Amino acid sequence: MATAVQQALSVPVGLVKTIGPHGPQYEVLGYAGRSSTGAELIRIRVYPSMEETDYDYAAMLEDPKEL
Repeated sequence: MATAVQQALSVPVGLVKTIGPHGPQYEVLGYAGRSSTGAELIRIRVYPSMEETDYDYAAMLEDPKEL
């Protein structure tokens, strides 16, 4: 079940995007909380390494969708 923060931020779980126009693909896994500076974070899985890491929500909004 989505938390109130996830709903307010519209975390698109399952969406595949790329880091910037030429970076690797990643899948959005969910909301990850806030950084020590207060930035909202999402959890992502980076392909092809399958590494899971936290990523800036605002950056995700600017990243292109993978078709």
